[in-house]
Amino acid sequence: MSAEFIINDDIQVNLEESEIHHFKTGRTYPIGSNESELLKFFISRPNEVITRQVLIEQVWVSKGIYVEDGSLMQTISICRKALEDKRGIIIVTERGKGYRFAGQVTQDKERALRIIQSQPIQETKQPEDNTAPERSPTAAKKKTISVLALIVLFVVTAGLSHYLFSYLDRNSLGEDLVGQHFISCKIESDEFTFNELFNVTLYEYKGRKIIIDNSGKSLSFPSEFKGVTCE
Repeated sequence: MSAEFIINDDIQVNLEESEIHHFKTGRTYPIGSNESELLKFFISRPNEVITRQVLIEQVWVSKGIYVEDGSLMQTISICRKALEDKRGIIIVTERGKGYRFAGQVTQDKERALRIIQSQPIQETKQPEDNTAPERSPTAAKKKTISVLALIVLFVVTAGLSHYLFSYLDRNSLGEDLVGQHFISCKIESDEFTFNELFNVTLYEYKGRKIIIDNSGKSLSFPSEFKGVTCE
């Protein structure tokens, strides 16, 4: 199997050099061996829904390494960042089933370069591109502020959740409060710094669920949210 591929006539994946290069923007991202193995396996099975277990066996177990879902999710996240696939249209998440690689793959690098060079849009938008560096600091500052705001909101929510269920008289809540204990809860989201909690107590109260582990780490979410699995 070749070590170099072109995805969507723009993204060059070089497995031998362990890097991903974008022709249009010139950006290059280094990737690790796990990411290379995962992309190689995906590319060999285009548009095929592959379960998490199969991916874990292919990338890790085949080398004698045993990991959990968190390692797979982290590797997929790194691949998406390198592919600049924020919307998940190249590596597609098939909820409840696994993942599917939907990128158009070719090995014709010259064709991809000809397509990019023949696009007239690049010429007409050149003046706008020249002003991009002037706006980029402001955009980066706004993004940083947004990220900090989300972190602060999460910390405050977690703290209030822990305080509420640590000090509130549960008897006063009566039948509205339902508590269950689980060995672990997995969070299917890249928005948080953790994706699994252990020794968890789950409370359900007035349409919301709150999970708290034995260290006090907690997460609050609507009851209908399907991104948290406890067992």
